[in-house]
Amino acid sequence: MQRGMSAFVVTCVNCRGAGSINAVKLSWLGHDLAAMRRDGDCMNMLNQIHSTRVAVFVDGDNVPPKLIDPVLERAKHLGRVDAVRVYADECHVEGWCKTPGITLAPMASSKNASDIALCLDALELALSSDIATFVIASADQGFAHLAQRLRTHGKWVLGVSGGKPSDFFQNSCSEFHRLPMGPNEAALDALHSKIAGVLGQTPTKPISLANFGHEMYQLGVTTSDLPNANWRSFLAGHADRYTLCPIGVRLSGDLTGQQWLNRRANPGTGRQ
Repeated sequence: MQRGMSAFVVTCVNCRGAGSINAVKLSWLGHDLAAMRRDGDCMNMLNQIHSTRVAVFVDGDNVPPKLIDPVLERAKHLGRVDAVRVYADECHVEGWCKTPGITLAPMASSKNASDIALCLDALELALSSDIATFVIASADQGFAHLAQRLRTHGKWVLGVSGGKPSDFFQNSCSEFHRLPMGPNEAALDALHSKIAGVLGQTPTKPISLANFGHEMYQLGVTTSDLPNANWRSFLAGHADRYTLCPIGVRLSGDLTGQQWLNRRANPGTGRQ
C-alpha cells in the first residue's frame, strides 16, 4: 500500500462458502487516524499556548492603575501570566498600592529611576528564566531599546498603551496594542476643568511641565488619558486656553482660571 493511502479492513461477519460474504463491516482507518492526528496537533498547540509563561512590566509613572485590568486581560491571551511588576516613583505609588495582584517596586523620585529598574529587572528575568513572552505597558519611547534587546534574546514582546505611543517604541515590539482610551467630549471638558484648576492657582505665573504633570497625576490624570503623546503636544493643541513658554505653561493671558470656570458654568456669556 502506498504511503498516505487510507487502509480498509474487511471483516467477514457471516460466510456461506468460499468467497461468499453476506455482510461486510468497513472501517476507514486512514480517515480515523488522520482525524486523531489533527486533534492531537490541536491539543498540542493549546497546551503550548497555555504553558507559555508571560511576564508583565508596567511603567507606573506613565500608566494609571485603572488600566491594569485591560492590560492583564490582553496578557492572558498570550499564555500563563506568572509575573506582574509595576515600577513607579514615590510620587505615583498611592493608587498602585491599592491595586491587588501586582508586585510594586517603588522608587525614589529621581529622574528615570523607575524606568532604569524596570529595564534591568526585565533583562535579568529574560536571561535567568524560561519566560518567553514579555508585556511592556507604557507609551514611553525610552522602552524601545528594551523591547529590541528582549527580542534579540528570542523573546516575544507585546507593547500596550492607553495613550499615543511613539512610533519608535511601537516598531520595536513584536506587536503593539492600543487600549481604547480616547476621551469623548464630556471627558475632554472634565480634563480641561482639572487643568484649569491646577493652572488657575497662579493664573499668570507659569508652572513647569514636570510640576504640572505631577499635579495632574495627583488628580488621577496621566498622559495615557490624552489623545496626544505628551502634555506639551496636548497643551500646544489648545493654544486658546494655555500658553507654553520656556519656563512651562500657564493659562492664556486673557483668561484667568476663575474666569475660565465662570465661562464654562455660563457658556452663553462668552469671554470674560
